[in-house]
Order: sequence, then C-alpha cells, then structure tokens
Amino acid sequence: MLGGGPTTGGQYVDVSVQDAMLSIGAFALQRLGDGSLEHRKTRSFRYGGVFQAQGGFVELLTLEDRQWNALVQLLGGPPWTQDAALSDPLERSRRGDEINRHIRAWMGRQNVEDIVRWAQELGVPAAKYRSPEEVMGGEHERSRGLFAPLTLDEGLEAEVLVAPFQFLCSPLKGGGPMPALGEKLPEPAA
Repeated sequence: MLGGGPTTGGQYVDVSVQDAMLSIGAFALQRLGDGSLEHRKTRSFRYGGVFQAQGGFVELLTLEDRQWNALVQLLGGPPWTQDAALSDPLERSRRGDEINRHIRAWMGRQNVEDIVRWAQELGVPAAKYRSPEEVMGGEHERSRGLFAPLTLDEGLEAEVLVAPFQFLCSPLKGGGPMPALGEKLPEPAA
C-alpha cells in the first residue's frame, strides 16, 4: 500500500508477511491440480520449459487451456495435437515428455525472434533468453535506468545492476541524500 501522511508528503510501503508467503506458496498449491507435487528439488513443469531455437533459447510455459490451444496454433496444429486426450490438462501433464519432444523438434527449425513474435500474437507465454550483452544494452533496461556506472578500487569502470525500483532521492540516481523532515524534495532530473 502506498500512501503518505498529510504533513509528511512521503510514501511508505506496507506489506503483509502472511500475504507475501501465501503468494509464494500459492503457485505450488495450484500445480497440485495438474498432478505436480513440487518442492525445491523437483520443481519443474510437465511440458514446456526452455527450448533451443535457431539463434537462441525460448522459455515456454502454458498453464491454462487457452494457452495450450494457442500453443497448438503456434505449432501449426500438427496431427499429434489433435489427440482428444490432450484436451485434458492432467493427460497433458502425464505425456509431458512426449509433448516436449514435439515442441523441441519444431522450435529447433524456427528462428527465436519469429517464435517469440508469433507466440505473443497468439497469447502463448514465451520469451527469448537474452545474452548478458543484450540485457546490458537493452532499450527497456536503459530506459528504466537499471544499470549505473561504478569505478572499482583498481580504477576500472564497470556498469552494475541497481535496485529494480527507484526512489526520487536515490543516491544511485544522483538525487543526493534524503531531505530532512519538512525540507522540500528536489525536482527529478530530466
């Protein structure tokens, strides 16, 4: 919850520990519905995951029937997907290795950028794994200011990941120290 008192003009974040723990554990409970008992050593999905494509790797995750149907479209509706038993999520889970073999073969013949574009158009949850260079030079990361220059003790220059959230007065953003109580906040840098 974000808010601020009428006299302070500041903000605070109030997070329930119980809500946070439930949100972390809820996914594992949801996975019980498709026959998957998950814990740290066995966490995986019956089908989907990371696949190699031409030019990189794609992560694919279809948890809902509508996503499965969109995946079938993405793959071009091959005969193996027409098996009526695969309309049942539990059966898809049981046959995950078989499904992954088909997905792996299809993705291996496709360009990674094409797969991601087609998947997004159809509503299939898929994303490209990007190289460190792609992340460091990424338009999204740059626009959010996720990396900041740092001079190491040896005098070497490096860029380091800063917090994924920003505060107006963050020293990492050049905003200087936090203002004293009642002091006016500095204007954000352009």
